[in-house]
This record gives sequence, structure tokens and C-alpha cells, in this order.
Amino acid sequence: MGGLGSGRPNSGAPTCEGCLGIDLAWLRRRGMLQPGRRSALTWSRSGEQTGSITLAAQTDGVRLIYRTTDRDGAKVDVSELVPFTYTPTMFGGRRQWLRCLRCGRGCRKIYGGRYFRCRLCYRLRYASQGESRPDQRALDRARKIAKRLHDRWEAPPRKSTTSRLSRHGCAGRRTTASWSNTTSWKTPRMLDGPFAS
Repeated sequence: MGGLGSGRPNSGAPTCEGCLGIDLAWLRRRGMLQPGRRSALTWSRSGEQTGSITLAAQTDGVRLIYRTTDRDGAKVDVSELVPFTYTPTMFGGRRQWLRCLRCGRGCRKIYGGRYFRCRLCYRLRYASQGESRPDQRALDRARKIAKRLHDRWEAPPRKSTTSRLSRHGCAGRRTTASWSNTTSWKTPRMLDGPFAS
């Protein structure tokens, strides 16, 4: 165990979470797939805009209109139609997908490099595939859920330690409890008294 080649491979590989992505379900929830509707989509990281694109919904797909830089450094205007593809569902009806323009695969999300393609074409991994600690994965999942709910990740409310301390005869001592986003609750630490450091 622990020999050459063990552990998670490609831990430094690019991830889906680090790329610009277009999610079909997200577009549908916001009504951006109504034929004839034009929408602007922007991405930002730490308050700084990292990309923008215009979406033009059509009956047969979504037209992506944006500007990118080619290998020579020249600006190139891109206008490509990402068609819809459909698969039948269990009890009738059909499920809508975006069809990757490179491999033809139906996918819910496409990711932008120079052009928007599926995760497999860009060889992207999910960030969770490179995590080694289960508790880190749980925290990342909680943050992702909070982000989807348009809420920010906050620590649980602080508990009052005064009633608990008075039950144990420590009513006159001050305590602190702190929260770290990557660890669990830290135990209260006595700031004065016979065992203070």
C-alpha cells in the first residue's frame, strides 16, 4: 500500500468548477430558453469579471455569441449553434440535453475554453475527484448547496456558554468559542482561573 502510482491520479488536472460553464437546467429555471430570447451571461471570480457571452435561444438550440483569442493572439468573433438533443424518459415525454459540437454527446453542461464543449472533450475532472479527506468533501458540498440557494456560507449560530459554565461552577470565568470554515467547533478555552496559560 502507498507505493508508486497509488492514490488519486491527476490531482493537478483542470476541474469543471474552475472553468466557465453553461448549465442547461440553470438556463431553463431562469426562462432563458424561450425561443427568440437573447440573454447576457457573465462569470466573475472574487468580484472581477472573468468572461461574458450572449445567448440567443432558438427552437433547435442555443446560439452562443462571444469573442475569444486565437493562438496568434488575434480576437475572433464566435457565433455557434449548440443544438438540443433529446432522450426518452421512463413514463413518456423526453429529456432535453445540449449536444457537444465536438463529440456529439448529450450533456447538461458545456464548458468554455476557446470554444464551449463537454467535460469529456476538455478532459475536465470534478473537484471532488481530487479530494482525499471525506470531511472536506462534505464541507464543499454544503458550500455548493448554499451557493445554489443564493446564500452565503455562514457558521452556525454561536451558543451561549454562560449557562453551561454556571452549572459547572465556572460562572466567573470568561470563555471563547471560535469557528473555522475548514474544521468543526473548537472547544471553549478558559482565559483566566487556576489553569489559564
